[in-house]
Amino acid sequence: MSAIGPDAGELQTISYMDYYGVAREVAEAELALTRPVGEFAANVERTAADRFSGLWIEHKPIFHVVVALTDANVADVEALAPIEFRDGLEFRVYEHSLPELIAVAESIDVDVPHNLDINVQANSIRLEVFPGDGDELVQRLPDVVEVVEVPSLGGPAADIYGGTHLTGNGCTAGFAVSHLGTTGLLSARALLKYRRFWIDELSVAGRGDGRKHGCSMAHYP
Repeated sequence: MSAIGPDAGELQTISYMDYYGVAREVAEAELALTRPVGEFAANVERTAADRFSGLWIEHKPIFHVVVALTDANVADVEALAPIEFRDGLEFRVYEHSLPELIAVAESIDVDVPHNLDINVQANSIRLEVFPGDGDELVQRLPDVVEVVEVPSLGGPAADIYGGTHLTGNGCTAGFAVSHLGTTGLLSARALLKYRRFWIDELSVAGRGDGRKHGCSMAHYP
């Protein structure tokens, strides 16, 4: 810990402990397991490009890595997994691949204010619009697009750089941040090639406020 406060690693550990309600040794062990996930995800995406639907970490009921594919042929992917978490891998079969979802998302052209993102875990695209703007869009957009009318749209909150790189599209998950005196843990959904993503929750001092916050982040090459 530095004279001006905890360093990045200590902040991440403290935030993780608070957010998931675990002891320090558990937080440190699970954070260590996240480090090889980024490389594993990139290898999976290269090996199973047309079948890859996403990859993420789940913390309950126990820490494990989820790999979503469009078929049940997992042997080639399983062989890529680091030994540290190979026993904890969970495979799920999804209808749409991530490249397919990205292609659909990038083809969407709407002339009303909106938020657009890919929800990897739901294997769908979420389009948020203001009340009254959704009816026509539901009629003309593919079924994989969930059109949701919301009272307000998110906006940029902070420029945040860091995290565990989980897919080639710049997805991150579970990294600690500090911005203008507010510390927390970000858990991100997936995202397009754009330099913007939407997070499900910002945990302020370890206590999520349940709102969605928009953040911009560095684009991964």
